[in-house]
Amino acid sequence: MRSMKASPNLFIIYYHKILPRLGYEPSWRQFDFELRYLKQFFDIVTLDEVHAYLKGEWKPKRTSVVITFDDGYVDNLVYAYPLLKKHKIKATLFAVASRINQDADIGKMRPTLEDYWNGKVAFSELVEPVTMGEANTQFFVEGKSPDFMSVSELNSVKDHFDVEGHLNVHARSFYEDRILGVWDNRNTKSHPKYGVHYSDVNRYGECPYIGLPVFPSRNNIAVRQGKLKPEVKDYIQSLGKDFFEKPDYAQTLIKDLENRFPERLDFETVEEQKQRVDTEMRESKADLERLINQPVRYLSFPFGDHDDISCEIASKYFDLAVTVEKDIVRPNQDPYRVPRGAIAKDVFSFLARVERFRWKK
Repeated sequence: MRSMKASPNLFIIYYHKILPRLGYEPSWRQFDFELRYLKQFFDIVTLDEVHAYLKGEWKPKRTSVVITFDDGYVDNLVYAYPLLKKHKIKATLFAVASRINQDADIGKMRPTLEDYWNGKVAFSELVEPVTMGEANTQFFVEGKSPDFMSVSELNSVKDHFDVEGHLNVHARSFYEDRILGVWDNRNTKSHPKYGVHYSDVNRYGECPYIGLPVFPSRNNIAVRQGKLKPEVKDYIQSLGKDFFEKPDYAQTLIKDLENRFPERLDFETVEEQKQRVDTEMRESKADLERLINQPVRYLSFPFGDHDDISCEIASKYFDLAVTVEKDIVRPNQDPYRVPRGAIAKDVFSFLARVERFRWKK
């Protein structure tokens, strides 16, 4: 009896930033190699094919891959877009609508790698990106960051980027009243200028200060959001500066807060959560559609975080939603929990990841 031949795999990969040189994310030269490799050994398809695949209307002829980017950083325009254009490849860009700059904030279009190739600018004149944390923290503190594209820049890449949704807030919130530690920018990875991480601003509703308790957190749309009670903040602010100079202040403070305040967080109700998530999905989709003047059909959950509520509400506004679960796309896949794999900064990890997806069962 003959065995049935397995169907070719379909998988999705994602990037955030492409850099002028090797660093904390892939460089443009590495991305060039990766595109050439993918084009040679795989069929490069779009989320339209994934959507059709999940409906039983399309099947890959050979192992197929979808290339996606999250957030909408300007280096996607400067370094990634010219390479997609060079290799005649279509990718998807999940843009955070709130982060996209108005043209007046940025001025004229910023030069790209293609301008460098054509001798119009020196390589040193191209954008020097900052980290994701720096860009997002600047946005939360100042209301904008030049590390994100402008409206005109976003629209200029639509011939090689399908622009889709990545919501508006894109930050973590507290969801469990269990103290993990205390906030202290002396030992916290934070923005070098502001001394905070952008999710800190969202979690506390303000720029945090030393001594605030830290709780478990996930992306805001995937949790019943908890905010620190005002009386807890007032008590921490009443402590003298000398208290925070003690080497064991953190453990002392945690025990004190647990004894004084049996409940430290105020949680929204489930209905309030549903209303908040519904509002963000509906408004972010409308905002992005207004910026790009075309429909937005697909969603990338920020940080990949999702729950039953966010998936249910996503089904009202989008045809499909992707996560960050490391798996291939399967025919019986829930269309609002579609997996994706991150691409690491080095070539060897890239090769290992895509080959693992090629042969995964």
